[in-house]
Amino acid sequence: MLSKARWLIFVGAVLGLALWILVARLLTPTHLTLLTGPEGSTSHQDALRYRPLLEARGVSADVEVTDGSAENLVRLASEGGVTVTCAEVALERALERSELADQLSSLGSLYVSPIWVFVRSDLRESGFGELAGRRLVVGAAGSATRVMAELLFEVNGVDDEVATEGFDELDADAARRALATGEVDAVLAIGEPEAPAIAGMLEDPAIEAMPFRRAGTYERLSSSLVQLSVPEGAVDLRRNIPPSTLQMLGVPVQLVVPRGLHPALVDLLLDVATRMHREAALF
Repeated sequence: MLSKARWLIFVGAVLGLALWILVARLLTPTHLTLLTGPEGSTSHQDALRYRPLLEARGVSADVEVTDGSAENLVRLASEGGVTVTCAEVALERALERSELADQLSSLGSLYVSPIWVFVRSDLRESGFGELAGRRLVVGAAGSATRVMAELLFEVNGVDDEVATEGFDELDADAARRALATGEVDAVLAIGEPEAPAIAGMLEDPAIEAMPFRRAGTYERLSSSLVQLSVPEGAVDLRRNIPPSTLQMLGVPVQLVVPRGLHPALVDLLLDVATRMHREAALF
């Protein structure tokens, strides 16, 4: 039998623990905002898959469509709050002010997202540098596609030799139609082949994906880039998409949150990310 003093100490400890758990629960945020790219993008699809997994664990989530990763990172760094994003671009390249990067925490890389360069089938371009003088759709300001396009222009020395103005407002479907009809010569996109924006161009017979013949060199020139290879028929074996092996580039996708996000939410996000991305995929 416990003495009265020991019993009181035991009861006090139990009540203290219960109170601590109650306070911890009350202080832990139960709502997140998931910042994504445009509708139909890989990041948007990821967020739609994250939401029910978070809600099953007691955290509601809003999915907010934006222009893309670069915009999202600036918002996370400057506004903070209970927000999270999947960023397909290196933090230091998206954030011109170094102090903004200090306000962010990367929870790790999730997977590698491929960079696609789609051209009209009749152009037969075989290298990014050969796009000098062409009209390109490179995504809206604030998108990862725009940031990575600028990096590729820079390393190829064609910064001032491509026409990109006037195409910023084109959504994925409009960009595909503009490419197929000859209004533009090339479209850059970042995302998984299953994303509607990518799939539509892969399936269009008037459009083809251009290989990065010097992918290994690009990888050595920039730590933001990863060399990828897509075997013939890997996207769709029955229709043989792509029709030949593609040397490509990709960029690691990071799970990024504001520095200081509640540790319980960090643990929850890591658990959900692990569950969602643990199975092997094409990339």
